[in-house]
Amino acid sequence: FRSEHLSSLDELSGLEDAVQPEDTLVLANSIGRLQKAVDCVRLDLAQRSTAGSESLASAKRDLDRAGAGKAKLRREVDSLQSLLADNGIESTPVCDLLSLKDTAWQSVIEAYLGRNVDALLVHEQGKETAAIDLYRRNRKDIFGAKLALGSRTRPWQAPGGGRYAAQLIEGEDKFAVRFLQGELGRVTLVESSDQLKVGEKAISVDGMVSSGGGIDRLRLSTATGLRIGGTSS
Repeated sequence: FRSEHLSSLDELSGLEDAVQPEDTLVLANSIGRLQKAVDCVRLDLAQRSTAGSESLASAKRDLDRAGAGKAKLRREVDSLQSLLADNGIESTPVCDLLSLKDTAWQSVIEAYLGRNVDALLVHEQGKETAAIDLYRRNRKDIFGAKLALGSRTRPWQAPGGGRYAAQLIEGEDKFAVRFLQGELGRVTLVESSDQLKVGEKAISVDGMVSSGGGIDRLRLSTATGLRIGGTSS
């Protein structure tokens, strides 16, 4: 129990001798304070029980994913997927549905994509609006997870010559493929500093990024932290 609730109960425990039968106002106030303290304790217990149940369910899902050789989901993604499932909306992280043709580029591509990597693809396009509504109204403080909407994806085509990151994305689910290809867009794969200097949008295998008028460097994950293709961490 919270200390403030115990303190309230302690204060009330010695009042029985002070209250006289004729003093109904004092008695009523004492009963009211006691009821309020009891209600607060009950609320604490209910919240702790709910949190404990959710943590246990989340841990079980993590174990199930590990057993299937899939990478652990970020807690925000796991919570959103659970919320959708509880409301009859099936979703799958796009990283579970895809792989890369050349894994040498996987670390930098995942770093560049960020939370798009584990975006939840809503399988039934007729339920996409319902999924958005649930996310908007959630009271579980879920932030930073992303919904992938198949209805908004389009086939990707290489804009010209050269090597593009989007060309490395493959999988059987066309909407998952289109989603990540769309997020990568015109990002090219380059090797030299000169190519980074002149590239409009480019990445190198060691994590350098050319975009707009500047050059940046991404922090790359180790092999055990990668998610595309179901790498278990």
